[in-house]
Amino acid sequence: MIESNQSKVKAFYDRQAKSHESGAAVLGEPTEFSVRYRASAEWATFRRIVRLRPKMRVVELGCGAGRWLAELSPKVGQVIGVELSDRCYALAYERTRDLDNVRVFNMCLEEFSLAADEVDLIYFSGVLLYLDDEQCRLQLARYGESLSKEGLIVIRDSVASHSTHDISHGEGYVARYRTDSDWRSLLKDAGFELMQQIPANANPLAWAEKKSRKLGYAFSVAKSLRIDELFLKILRGLRQLMQSAFVEDGYSHDFLVAKRQAFNSK
Repeated sequence: MIESNQSKVKAFYDRQAKSHESGAAVLGEPTEFSVRYRASAEWATFRRIVRLRPKMRVVELGCGAGRWLAELSPKVGQVIGVELSDRCYALAYERTRDLDNVRVFNMCLEEFSLAADEVDLIYFSGVLLYLDDEQCRLQLARYGESLSKEGLIVIRDSVASHSTHDISHGEGYVARYRTDSDWRSLLKDAGFELMQQIPANANPLAWAEKKSRKLGYAFSVAKSLRIDELFLKILRGLRQLMQSAFVEDGYSHDFLVAKRQAFNSK
């Protein structure tokens, strides 16, 4: 990771998981409404860009509290989660312990390894921003060797609007926000071709929720009436109409989908 980052990132997510076992802070969101909206919006976007198959083998690097592991389990053949934080790992393990096709490992992505042609999809869930460019390139290339012929990688990360830069967070760790052109270059150097890039959760509704508690209150009412899922579905629809024109604080949260170049040329 970026120098001295690993222990600080681990400590940060350990604290977050201890304070918010619901998983809200693990996703970096302050309220139940915002975490559920973000999770549902990202999952809906992910389902649009990735075709899940019953026999698919999936790895999530940075699985957090295991929310997506549980979502993926009934839709694919095998799911592996890898999580650096001890406390997040414990939450993920507890959430998926009764799912026969899910395994969870407590380690960093640099230590985890896979055999050649072992998986069909590798999802980097907000973990590559903690690596410098050389480390990022190395891990992308290394994990690429584990993909099947038609395998894909999906990266969820913060993409800078103007220039790649590092941000030092108050918790002590550093995050690198890369531009889409730098992502494209990194992927190419690691042997991948960027196929698609789409906003994951950058949306004016999240911004509005931070500015006003009215949406949070409306969500509470919807939950009491047992129509909270419908409420979230409506918000997701509004987001799809508005997201293309919205960038938050000079960056967006994007999904990047890529395939190995060697396979594309055949």
